[in-house]
Amino acid sequence: MPRFKNKGPKRASNPSQCFMQSESEKFQAENPGEKKLFGEFTKECGNKWKNMTNVEKEPFQKAAEKDLLSNVLKRPKRSR
Repeated sequence: MPRFKNKGPKRASNPSQCFMQSESEKFQAENPGEKKLFGEFTKECGNKWKNMTNVEKEPFQKAAEKDLLSNVLKRPKRSR
């Protein structure tokens, strides 16, 4: 028997996670086959995220809201 039961979808992404995902996709497209250490990559993404303006962050905030809405719709309804 598995230790943890999968009771539904994972938690919705936050805006910084959406940004990190897009940066990861960009890096892989620009450098096929090259790998980067996770720690280095997250530090670079974190610094970029901190230095971005709210206008630059807006697309990622919208993507996170969209993810949240889709996550809410996928969630099973609780029975009491």
